[in-house]
Amino acid sequence: MHRKFLALLKGPIARSTIQTSGVMGGRLLIQAGTLLLLSRLLGPHQFGLFSGLASLALLFGTMATFGLHITLLRDLSRTPESRQHILPKTLGTTLSCGTILLFLYFIVCNALYNLTTHQWLAVLCIGLAENLIQPFLLLSVTERQANGRVARSQFYALTPLLIRLVSIVALYLSGTTNTLLIYSLLYLISSTAALTYSLKMAKEKWPSIVLWRTLKKREILDPAKYAVLGLTNRAPAELDKVLATQLLSASGAGFYAAASRALGALTTPITALVLSSLPNIFRFTGRRDNKRTHTTIFNAVLIYGITSGLFLYFSSPFIASFFGKQYSDISEYFQCLSFAAPGLALRLSGCNILMAENHPTLRAKIEASGLFLLILSSVILSPTYPILSLPIAYALSEYWTGSICWLFLYKKKIKNKAL
Repeated sequence: MHRKFLALLKGPIARSTIQTSGVMGGRLLIQAGTLLLLSRLLGPHQFGLFSGLASLALLFGTMATFGLHITLLRDLSRTPESRQHILPKTLGTTLSCGTILLFLYFIVCNALYNLTTHQWLAVLCIGLAENLIQPFLLLSVTERQANGRVARSQFYALTPLLIRLVSIVALYLSGTTNTLLIYSLLYLISSTAALTYSLKMAKEKWPSIVLWRTLKKREILDPAKYAVLGLTNRAPAELDKVLATQLLSASGAGFYAAASRALGALTTPITALVLSSLPNIFRFTGRRDNKRTHTTIFNAVLIYGITSGLFLYFSSPFIASFFGKQYSDISEYFQCLSFAAPGLALRLSGCNILMAENHPTLRAKIEASGLFLLILSSVILSPTYPILSLPIAYALSEYWTGSICWLFLYKKKIKNKAL
């Protein structure tokens, strides 16, 4: 047993996870700093609104690549020489989809929120960043990840977050007014700067824009599955913030958004483990080594999920003190959301393994059922538990989705052994 553990630590996934965790550790610190400063800078009311607008933009932006970032990772991991054939259709489709989704984002914002002129300008900046700029940065990051440079790819993904943190520090120290609009503008600038830097540092340049094209009819089905998959995967982490602006008070939406972001930051090592494992799972789908990898990932994420949940529950008064007096009632949200941590860890890992094992449709169906449970339970519980309805619904949704994913993987493992 001792030798197996040592061998596991020396394996490629473990080495990649450790390297990626270093970058993710930096990501965690940046996210924590951004969350604390931005929440204090905007206050609960404006922070809740910003989180709702940004989450809605992220949901639309998830579909901007039309799932082609997943097929890019898969195909370049297997056949790196196919790059020049894959990139033109990937880039052209992303540009077209991102433009359409940007206009849809404006329409939905107009339906959900009663916005002022300055708030509409903020919507424009956030929408451009998430629907047109970030999708291209994702493609650049994915290309590096497919080549096995996972830690370096995450560094480039980290760049806009770092620039945003510096921007928030500057705003915090300057004491400027109209911070929502100014930060939204800096939000767009940070994404643009990160994309420019990533493309400049790439070993191989992207094809000229005149070579870009959209997908042909026969090419749509494969990435379309991953587009739906990307939406159902991202929605559990973002849809709840949009629901918060509709079901909770303005300050309650701010409390919930801050507590939920803190929980997401705590699960950063899970993301590192999954990202490090994906290229190998894609390459060795169906082999016995993959089953051992599944077991290792399950044990690791479950232990970490329980540990992080306990940490968040018992340290909630201490963490709440960093948010300031405006967030004096946030501890209750921290404690309730802490119960969701193991379920969140199981969902993040199980759903990604299902995708890598070539079950994208099944994963999308499972995640869609979790989203349905989130919406239904939050609406039903809202009259009885007006403050904690959404945290409870979120926890139920995460446990449902994560458990079903891993139950399928376990049954598949048993079936393969019988054969």
